[in-house]
Amino acid sequence: MLIKGVAAGVPSTPGYLPGIYIQKLESLAEEKGLDIAALLAQLPESIRYPLDHFGTAMDVRYEDYLILVRVVLHAVARAERGHCGGLGLRFGSSFGVPDYGILGYAMLSCRDSGQCLRTFRNLNDLFSNLAGLERKFVWREGEVAYQCTAHLHDDDIARFELETALAQFTVLRSLLAEPEQFQFQRVCFSFAEPARTADYHRLFRCSIFFNQPVTEVVVPETMLEESFALANKEARAACQRQCEGLLRGMESAGMVSERVRQFVLQVPGNIPDLDQVARQLNLSSRTLRRKLAQENTTYHEIVKNVREHLARRYLSDTALEIKEISYLLGYSEVANFQRAFKKWVGQAPGQYRSVRAG
Repeated sequence: MLIKGVAAGVPSTPGYLPGIYIQKLESLAEEKGLDIAALLAQLPESIRYPLDHFGTAMDVRYEDYLILVRVVLHAVARAERGHCGGLGLRFGSSFGVPDYGILGYAMLSCRDSGQCLRTFRNLNDLFSNLAGLERKFVWREGEVAYQCTAHLHDDDIARFELETALAQFTVLRSLLAEPEQFQFQRVCFSFAEPARTADYHRLFRCSIFFNQPVTEVVVPETMLEESFALANKEARAACQRQCEGLLRGMESAGMVSERVRQFVLQVPGNIPDLDQVARQLNLSSRTLRRKLAQENTTYHEIVKNVREHLARRYLSDTALEIKEISYLLGYSEVANFQRAFKKWVGQAPGQYRSVRAG
């Protein structure tokens, strides 16, 4: 594996994907017995250089991701005599809740499937702002459909993206208190039926239809009442506020300091250093420092201010445990968060909460 240290979560900039997508794509290629180094060597230098130097800890442009998808699909097709159907199913189903970062944590904290779907609907801009792929939920009488439309010219890539999107939806099963109770009603794909369909039936466990007007996975409306295993009202509220903050930030993404702030908000995971952020913004580190100085701030100040603001809010407005707050702010150790908070505020987190509670 060439790429390590991936930051999970939602993209911090419209038109980008979290770096975890590249790591998952590498794993898929390795599973198929492909030479990862040889595949990466086929990429344009403008894409290969950041991967070689910074791994996938940063967001990647959606266009660059699609280039790597094309390379992998063609390599698999050559190795398997033209067959690459269903590859997106393997890719999409490899994503777990932690891979969605703060959005995944919000999903985990929902009380039931219905609340989870509405969270997805309300925060749709966080993961559907890609020019090539459109996602939406449609409520009908007695059922709910998750629909995906690919606006891509390459049919193989469009199929891969549609397979991926619907396969990712199966993560809902793992959230339920009784996963075996979650049943899809039917799954429809807009592309032609592939030569092999066993993977489709194995994953979705329901009727599969091809050459349909729209690609969608449909669940009975009664499934929206299925309870989640680890529902946490306070955690969900905190996560949803943070996701909404990301959306607001996207609206003012023209300011360099605001774009940097979005990287800091990508938790859980390691907060990138200034050099990594500069590379992501196609700037030199010196230029990034200068631009931030023109906006009367520094990278260190942005990191500190975001963490302090969120920590104060979580301690004052929620019943989240200190260790959960530490996780939400991207700290690997609770003790590190406690030391940082005391330096910011002059009080330990527990003491601050007690004082605020009166």
